[in-house]
Amino acid sequence: MVITPATARPTTVGAADHFVGTVRVTLLFQATGASRTSGASVTFEPGARSAWHTHPLGQTLIVTSGMGWIQQAGEPKREIRAGDVIWTPPGVKHWHGATATTAVTHTAIQEALDGKVVEWMEPVSDEQYRSPVTQPRQPAAAAQPGFFGGQPVRSPEVASDGAVTFRLRAPDAREVYVRGITPQPIPLKRDEQGVWSVTTTPLKPDLYSYSFLVDGLTIADPSNRRTRPAYYGVSESSVLVPGDNPWTPRPGIERGTVARHFFRSAIAGDDRQYLVYTPANYDPTRKKPYPVLYLLHGLFDDADAWTQVGAANVILDSLIAEGKAEPMLMVNTLGYGNADGPAGHLREDMLPSFGRILLEEVLPRVESQYNVSRQPADRAIAGLSMGGAEATLIGLNHLDTFGWVGSFSGAYNLWPLTRPKLAPPPVGESPADARERFRRELVLDVAGLPRSFPALDAAANSRLRLLWIACGTDDVLIGVNRQFKTYLDGQGVKVTYTEVPGIGHVWPLWRQSLADFAPLLFR
Repeated sequence: MVITPATARPTTVGAADHFVGTVRVTLLFQATGASRTSGASVTFEPGARSAWHTHPLGQTLIVTSGMGWIQQAGEPKREIRAGDVIWTPPGVKHWHGATATTAVTHTAIQEALDGKVVEWMEPVSDEQYRSPVTQPRQPAAAAQPGFFGGQPVRSPEVASDGAVTFRLRAPDAREVYVRGITPQPIPLKRDEQGVWSVTTTPLKPDLYSYSFLVDGLTIADPSNRRTRPAYYGVSESSVLVPGDNPWTPRPGIERGTVARHFFRSAIAGDDRQYLVYTPANYDPTRKKPYPVLYLLHGLFDDADAWTQVGAANVILDSLIAEGKAEPMLMVNTLGYGNADGPAGHLREDMLPSFGRILLEEVLPRVESQYNVSRQPADRAIAGLSMGGAEATLIGLNHLDTFGWVGSFSGAYNLWPLTRPKLAPPPVGESPADARERFRRELVLDVAGLPRSFPALDAAANSRLRLLWIACGTDDVLIGVNRQFKTYLDGQGVKVTYTEVPGIGHVWPLWRQSLADFAPLLFR
């Protein structure tokens, strides 16, 4: 008997030749000995699908979460949901994948004939993908029983006008709210089956994070595989309201891939990871090496934040396909300089040690594994909030490494040499008073800026291709961004500086900032 733990099963990104959109494949088991059977768990993000294909000995799909579509050649498209089991006979031409707005995960089990389990064919056209669904399924509240006796619940459900329906099975709950979509939590109503639901007004196209509040307990949506990752776990889910923006996956364009790399950090003394996005048609033997953007996350997030919440890979796919951005690699790494994670963000060694991890451990690995340029003019570094502070501190102090520097809502108050000395908080301080005090004390000790950037003056302009800073006017960090802008002006350092009216410390600003910043790079 062999037991393979979950941590030992590799996950890869679906090959662009066989899939459209973001597809993750986790190998569950391989054919061994006399067995010809193998299995994998496959997740299709919204808009993703396979190419047309057949299986020489057939295939069984077990849909484990979400909702998707499947189509046999010559027949209408059909809907598949969690709990469905689909048998495709040998040689039957078909395709399957997610819907345009919902992800789907299924277990695929197939046998090999002469060593082959699949015969790939032509891509599914946009017209075929958007064709109507035959025999629409009953609503989730009336669907077939789930694995644990209850009926599966479909949530979230995005309508064509942008309205979103949220559902949660909680028959014993007294009150349920959804929060994160509007400034105030939205109450849900319970039906006779114990399913709570609410439908919002039409929402602006964007990627929203939300959670349920059930009798005071905050939980992620158990029916939604699309989550908002964070360093300390998952308590929020995400829903895409598609629209005309770079972070909505666009049918018909070629997609890049995202690979995950693990390593032991000798500097931090822990195990960590970094993600590498390669553009569609990446050529590891191309004569001209690719430029690379190191894109850093914010406090309490992890290396997955920019792809899972920021949709950075989707943004780059869109911009590159439209000719608006140069084909580039993107690297997202864990942004903490010690093994304490967010809890250690105020340690004096946090930012300096992270700079060493990036420059001495991550960057050399990337440059040994990928066909990327080693010239400063082909390296960019940027980030949001804490990552913006890190990108600015590292980039401007290493112009021999980075020629492009970007900061989105930079948390410059984290720079160790510019933190003002503050009195301890009053005993018995109320939460409201603590928030107000935090706003007042959120300033830079500007006397520490020359020590933070000892070589930064007008001479840097000849080496710095672009210094780009953006922050919302409603962001608590707008003050420290303005202070740093004043310092740069006094030093004669050129900066492209933008204040976005009426927006705070939020992902919509950071996604748009990346969409604005990336087209300027490597030109």
